[in-house]
Amino acid sequence: MSKIENQKYVDVILESLRKIEESGDIVITTTTPIWIAKSITHSLSEAFLGEAEEIEAIIGRDIPYLQKETFQFAISWDAPIVPGASLAGVPIGISKKSLDLVLSRYMVGSNEYRFSRGPLLSLESYFDDEDGEGILYFHLSDRSVISKFKREMPALSLMFREGRLCAIKAYDFSFQGDMAEPLIYQGRLPGDIRLGHFIVDLLSLTELEYDDNEQWFYTDEKFGVMEVTGWGVPIDYRPDQRIYALCVIG
Repeated sequence: MSKIENQKYVDVILESLRKIEESGDIVITTTTPIWIAKSITHSLSEAFLGEAEEIEAIIGRDIPYLQKETFQFAISWDAPIVPGASLAGVPIGISKKSLDLVLSRYMVGSNEYRFSRGPLLSLESYFDDEDGEGILYFHLSDRSVISKFKREMPALSLMFREGRLCAIKAYDFSFQGDMAEPLIYQGRLPGDIRLGHFIVDLLSLTELEYDDNEQWFYTDEKFGVMEVTGWGVPIDYRPDQRIYALCVIG
């Protein structure tokens, strides 16, 4: 193949990659491992030379965790909470590898991230690569605005089992009216309910079952099962308790 022909295919491939990235189907970043970049280039070359299947089929075959559905979400600090499905826009069941690729969009420094319309967060990772079990904690980067009584509380946690997200939890690390309150996760449940609201507000939407051992509430299956943390007591004992944490589970 001549240099002119070679450049023609390079130009077409680069343009295709640009269009794919703009569509949100695949994100090509400077942090993409070299073997992935080579595989994408090889796959696209095969497609344009007519030596292989359609581009999407190749990508699905050669790079399993770069399939379209992996990238059809954005992480947002005010995304609606969907019981049993997602929180902050992150879908339950996504693989750790896929989530890592999406997280790379929001990395702004060493272990620091800023999701859409959210505060600066720092990441702590506790993960066992052998069995895929682990947890990611996102803390407010500037903890000086948090009361000393809640300073160690994360803003968001993501728990993995067998390499896939099984629970995602948002925490209220603020007290009413303090500097930290506007920085907590702002996503809302059906009924416009969010962190800091009264737990009894949920009763118009779902039954609540209190777990004495875990000291939190479960919503019902019709609403979508999730964990709601209050003050660690039944509603009858403290009907004025507020929502301290919301956890979407798979």
